[in-house]
Formats: sequence, C-alpha cells, structure tokens
Amino acid sequence: PVLDPASNDVEWFTSNLQGIESVPIVSTTDTGTYTYYAQNVNTTTSCRSPLSEITAKVYRIEGTSIEKEAPTCYDFVDGTLRVTANGPLDTRWSYEKDDTIVSALYTSGQELTVGAGVYEITITDINGCSSMKYLEYK
Repeated sequence: PVLDPASNDVEWFTSNLQGIESVPIVSTTDTGTYTYYAQNVNTTTSCRSPLSEITAKVYRIEGTSIEKEAPTCYDFVDGTLRVTANGPLDTRWSYEKDDTIVSALYTSGQELTVGAGVYEITITDINGCSSMKYLEYK
C-alpha cells in the first residue's frame, strides 16, 4: 500500500502520556532531559502506529577558565592563550581572530602563542554543541 501523507497525522504526548496540541518545543536555556512521544495516525482508517519515544538532553558547555598573557608589543606574537572547558562530553575550543582568521580545534587546557587582536572563542563538544566567549588583546 502507498502511504498518503494527506491522510496521516502525528499526535504528540508528554512523558506521562498527556496529549498536547502541537509539536513540543524544548527550551535550550533550562538544562535537563525532556521526553515526548509521537504517534502516527491515519485519518482515513484511524489506524495508529506504536508510540515512538523522543528524548532531548539539554546541557551546558562552559569555559571554566580563560588564561591569557598579552603580547609585549602589538606587532609581536608572544602572548599566550589557554582555554579550559567542561561539559558532559569531550570538549574542544577554537578561535576566530579579528573576524577573519579561524583556528583549528584545540583540546581543553592547551596553551597557544598568540598576537594582539580580538578573539571570539568557541567551545564545542563532540556532538557539535557550542558556547562562545569574546576576548581582546591590545
């Protein structure tokens, strides 16, 4: 049989199986685990699929410390930058300098030699979730 999208609908339920009106929206500001259920319903035959569990985990990735030592002169590349980050998964960090230069990924706690500029630091975990910080060296 051919599945006709026009005759199918999806119903949504909370974790305690209370029906909700529309697709749930998970806030990314509150950490935690959110579980919902979805069920496909054929509006012509009233046949229903088994419930499918959908779980969203919201967690915080934080730069726990940014250690820096400014370059001795604007033209010198003798400053240092070290970012330490944590989260529930393995974290890496990178930077964008002066809106033009994008770095490679570095491990948490790795120290770099840097020059003057404005640095946008991005901390990313292995799932691609990220957090940003800004830093300026003069």
